[in-house]
Amino acid sequence: MYINNLLQSLQNASLGFHIGAIYVGIPTCADDVLLISNSSAQLQAMLNVTSKYSKHHQYELHPQKSTVTHIVCPKSSSSCARELYLGTEPMPKVASFTHLGLDWSEGKSSPDIQKRINAARGTAYQLLGVGLHGHTGMDAATAFKTIETYVTPKLLQGLESSVLKKKDLHQLEAYYRRLLRQVQSLPECTAREAIYILLGTIPLEGLWHIRVLTMFGSISRLGQKHPLHLLAVRQVALRSDNPHSWFAQAIEIAQKYNINLVSSLQSPWPKLAWKKYMKTVVRDWWHQELSAGAAQKSTLQYLELNHLEKPHPLWTCCGGKRYQAEASTTRARMLTGRYGLHAERSRFKQRQVSPTCPLCGEQDEDIIHLIAICPVLESTRMPLLQDLKTIYIQSHIRPPSTPLEVTKAVLNGGGYKIEVGSRHATSQIFNIPLRLNNQPGNLHKKANQLANLICQKLHVARDNHMCHLLTMPMSDTPTGGSPTLKEGSK
Repeated sequence: MYINNLLQSLQNASLGFHIGAIYVGIPTCADDVLLISNSSAQLQAMLNVTSKYSKHHQYELHPQKSTVTHIVCPKSSSSCARELYLGTEPMPKVASFTHLGLDWSEGKSSPDIQKRINAARGTAYQLLGVGLHGHTGMDAATAFKTIETYVTPKLLQGLESSVLKKKDLHQLEAYYRRLLRQVQSLPECTAREAIYILLGTIPLEGLWHIRVLTMFGSISRLGQKHPLHLLAVRQVALRSDNPHSWFAQAIEIAQKYNINLVSSLQSPWPKLAWKKYMKTVVRDWWHQELSAGAAQKSTLQYLELNHLEKPHPLWTCCGGKRYQAEASTTRARMLTGRYGLHAERSRFKQRQVSPTCPLCGEQDEDIIHLIAICPVLESTRMPLLQDLKTIYIQSHIRPPSTPLEVTKAVLNGGGYKIEVGSRHATSQIFNIPLRLNNQPGNLHKKANQLANLICQKLHVARDNHMCHLLTMPMSDTPTGGSPTLKEGSK
């Protein structure tokens, strides 16, 4: 507050940058002042006023923090070469500077995105010690909560006030998606939709949109004579398509979600109501987008698209147990179609890999065959599936009976769904109740823990049988095919 007189003096003298008739030459936060002008002579006059004011009030301006940077310098202009002085001392020219946590570079109208990513990556590395490192650490649901609390704010800090290009968003999105994929221990080829759906979140672009629209709501609640409010009214009225305009960017984002920004300027919403509405509208739009994309992916055909606003039960049921965390990773790979069965691998290596199950040699090895059919894994499968059926019976629900129903029940944990008109004929939806004996989620959590255990046990048994096949003498290999194992063989 003690430099308000200085700011008022600069504005009264009309020194600094204007957008139309609106003065925006001295954006200030506490004692951090940014002087903006499109003229070197005018900028020198602003520095003279600032230096005189500091001497009159007996304080000194920091010589190292006071620098000059040319954000935009026309090639035909010679004013960029002019040296500027703060008092009697020349001001150093720098190629980049940091203002309110954002890094700006000479000749660029947007902040340095790579430095922002590096800062977020450094925060993630510091969290390795508490278990943020895949299936050997904390479970994915807890890891995602940790990322939401510490990493995401570092990645998006201040970017809501910036104009980002598409390449900047792609760069941020690529890092964020990779981080979420790694904490779930999913392979690189996993479908983009699955990475977000399993954690109950939306892409980083959507999170940034929420911040931008929330900031616009804050501007709409400012006084009608505030420069930002005047600027918002002007830009919305002009409907400018200037790619460097923040308000043009905000309008474009709002149109994507069918949000009327004009009405919010005329009748501002309460802060909490506006913020909640933005979150609801943006998240609902992205949930529909992710659901539509997942429905088109053959690898995600067994993923139930319900309750997308929360992490999938396969992560939330772990309860901090390391074995459950490892088992949930195996189940996640099966659910997203990236477990690496022979039927999947043969589509990419048709001449090198046969789709036939290497254990029994009877059918193609897809996920239904692994979970519900393969006779070699029968002794591993049956006791666990019987326990799962018991949970259904306790819930007064018909337990799954066909191989497809069993597969969906195991992969989704909380129930199974057969679509109308599917090639499997039936049309039923089953869900386990969330309450039993006044214990919230008791059966639901138990079913998902058991589903994790089934997937992990089948994974270990299959690996053991595959190792046995690799060490089997060639004379024991059936003629014309892969070596097979019968139930009970060792």
